[in-house]
Amino acid sequence: MNKSSFNNALDLRNRYSHGTQPSGDDSEDIHELNYMIFLRMFILIIIKINDDFCIYTENKFKAPN
Repeated sequence: MNKSSFNNALDLRNRYSHGTQPSGDDSEDIHELNYMIFLRMFILIIIKINDDFCIYTENKFKAPN
């Protein structure tokens, strides 16, 4: 979400935190697209956290060999 570390990042964080938000006729479409990107990323992060908890639980309660 930030181009400081990766040059192929979406740069969404800088766009909204530094006040360079799109304006004009197509600004609503751009905001909707950015919202969908944020939503997908949030869902993927939640799925990853859940997966980590499931793996941890499986390993914690696994009988030692």
